[in-house]
Amino acid sequence: MHETAQPPGGFAAEFGQSNVVDVNVYAPNGPITIDQFTQATGAFIAPQVLIAGNVTLTLDSGF
Repeated sequence: MHETAQPPGGFAAEFGQSNVVDVNVYAPNGPITIDQFTQATGAFIAPQVLIAGNVTLTLDSGF
């Protein structure tokens, strides 16, 4: 995500632009980022989840 400064220690999980992902992510110690034009299916659990514009999220939790 271009406009978001990287936190100290980095992101726990980062999905770049124009991706299709089907995943469950549990990141208790750091943020998750999902960049623009991404289709993400699953569950995203973290203290902070940053989602860019033009992202499609579908809940399909394995937790």
